[in-house]
Amino acid sequence: MSIQRFITVLILLFTLQLAFAQKEKAENEKIGDRFFMPSIQMGYIHHLPDELSGGLLVQTSLEYKTRRGFFFRLNYDDFDSNFELRNPQSALGVIQGNVSFTEFLGGIGYRASLKKHHFLIVLQTGRRLYSSPILTEQGNDLILELESSGINVNRYTFGYEYEIEPRVFLVLEGFASHARQAKDFWEERRGALGFTLGITATIF
Repeated sequence: MSIQRFITVLILLFTLQLAFAQKEKAENEKIGDRFFMPSIQMGYIHHLPDELSGGLLVQTSLEYKTRRGFFFRLNYDDFDSNFELRNPQSALGVIQGNVSFTEFLGGIGYRASLKKHHFLIVLQTGRRLYSSPILTEQGNDLILELESSGINVNRYTFGYEYEIEPRVFLVLEGFASHARQAKDFWEERRGALGFTLGITATIF
């Protein structure tokens, strides 16, 4: 486990402890009841392009909800993947490596509630940042370099929340994302599927 993943797990455990430590407030709603503290969720992402393997995803999100069930969400997500590129110029015919992705997403959602059970749908758009593999020739050698790049993406999320304590929620979400351009790893197939599991709570 990398240091970044270890720190993320510590943040998740701290968030869990903080959420359970909250005391139930008075019934009068305050502005803080509309903000959800940064939610840390961990999950898995499966890329549809054959060049990319699936991998662990760490999702951090912040929400502001309205009175009518609608809410606004900002996401900062991090995930890794192994890539495998077939190149006839390579002696092995296959070039392999690792690439990291970071996504910044924003959008709107709707949450329907039934007592302790909550169902939600979220539509988001944003930017995915990554390092794209570039092959260059130097004499008889092929040099693999990673060049910073980005692509616009859309994400569609369906989720379920269960209120395990007042204002503390266990969250399970599934999503599909779609790259809006045909480039780099997404020349032919642009989609990805995934799920996350985590916990969230209102700020106050």
